[in-house]
Amino acid sequence: MHAAAILLVSIVELLSHLSGTWKAPEERVPKNTPLDIQVFGAGAMDVRTVSLVITPSGDATLQVRRSVVGKTGKVFAPSLMEVKMKIGDPVTMELGHLKPDVRVTSAEERYLDGDRERWTRDGTHMSLSLVDLTSKELNMQLDTPDGRGAFGATLTRSAAPSGGRGSPAHRPPS
Repeated sequence: MHAAAILLVSIVELLSHLSGTWKAPEERVPKNTPLDIQVFGAGAMDVRTVSLVITPSGDATLQVRRSVVGKTGKVFAPSLMEVKMKIGDPVTMELGHLKPDVRVTSAEERYLDGDRERWTRDGTHMSLSLVDLTSKELNMQLDTPDGRGAFGATLTRSAAPSGGRGSPAHRPPS
């Protein structure tokens, strides 16, 4: 097992720590090529938000929302990539980080406007790693078959909502 050792950390302990909602800071990248300015206007930004919901059973859903937002707030080409996965054994140690096995069970990308086109993203891979069972940060890497949209991010646990168990705040995003 190249440079990785199987740990004595149980998947139950790891999932207990990981259960909940994790988010990355919103990413904004200026769109400033002459074509971008012509199409979206000066001051437009590529915007990406990322959230990951993990259940105690190891089922997880990653949502990656992308759009271009103009200077006035107009939204262009909003899309959502949703990756469903199963987190399980073995948990290995790699470069000083705990890495559980992550198996992508489905991946789909869809536009949220226009004809609402959708397509599967078969061959998508996902990896997760964290320093230890007290870590407040979760590193993720999303790899797509064609490389388009692949990225890594550091997620932090979302603040616990104040609503009751049945409140919308406790439900995973749809």
